[in-house]
Amino acid sequence: MNQSFPEKISIIDGNNFYALGIKCALQSIAPTSKSEVQVFRSATEYLSSEMDGELVLLNIMLPDIGGIKLCQQIKLRKPEIKVIILSMSDDEQDLANCLAAMADGFLFKDFSEKELEFAMFKVFSNSRYIDAELVLKLTRKSMQSRSEEKSLNEFEMTLLQYISDQMKDLDIVEKMKMPRGKLSYYKRKLYKKLDVKNSAGLIKKAVSLKLVS
Repeated sequence: MNQSFPEKISIIDGNNFYALGIKCALQSIAPTSKSEVQVFRSATEYLSSEMDGELVLLNIMLPDIGGIKLCQQIKLRKPEIKVIILSMSDDEQDLANCLAAMADGFLFKDFSEKELEFAMFKVFSNSRYIDAELVLKLTRKSMQSRSEEKSLNEFEMTLLQYISDQMKDLDIVEKMKMPRGKLSYYKRKLYKKLDVKNSAGLIKKAVSLKLVS
């Protein structure tokens, strides 16, 4: 058996049909074709087992305690077990929660056998693996943010700085010599450009993009 691949694998998924599909995929991948694969329908069922598998393929949505919490429990009990969380969602918060729970990998549930094989190789090489589609989405979002940053003109950058300094509206109007009724309009423009809903979100985004000092 290739040392970069597990000999014992646990699949935890409330959907038995899907779990069996993953098992078939593992049997089709050469390095895991002879691996011992166990299927569990819930977190409770898995936790009551011996937990002796080297890899857990874990659905983020489970019928009892949920995938994120289960991942945390696995890592606290047996940190040497590698956990790859499977999700139908490309929500960035799900990814952040998985990484915070010490997951070793994050895959969309429509993964190909080739990507599953590569993900296993990466986590057993002591690296983390994030689904290629999600990485692409995050890269595009980052590029868009940089584009938005460049699209702010000098007037907007000045207004952004004043808002970040938590300056009162009356003082902003006076400093920028604008009609008071126009301030709300310019704020809404900034919200739209930086894809936020309010001043708190605007300040947070501006700081993350290093637009303000």
